Amino acid sequence: MKLEKTKRRQQIEQRRLRDAIIQVLNQLETDSTEIAVTNALGWSIAGQIFTV
Repeated sequence: MKLEKTKRRQQIEQRRLRDAIIQVLNQLETDSTEIAVTNALGWSIAGQIFTV
């Protein structure tokens, strides 16, 4: 059971990181680098708050 929980948490974190990277890449196509990175960091932090 503990191993399954750990794997599930890792999958959630990997998905969150992948989504943040995709968001940065999408924003880099239209926005400045600073805005893209700032938004991704804010989005990532918000995701962590909701999963705690």
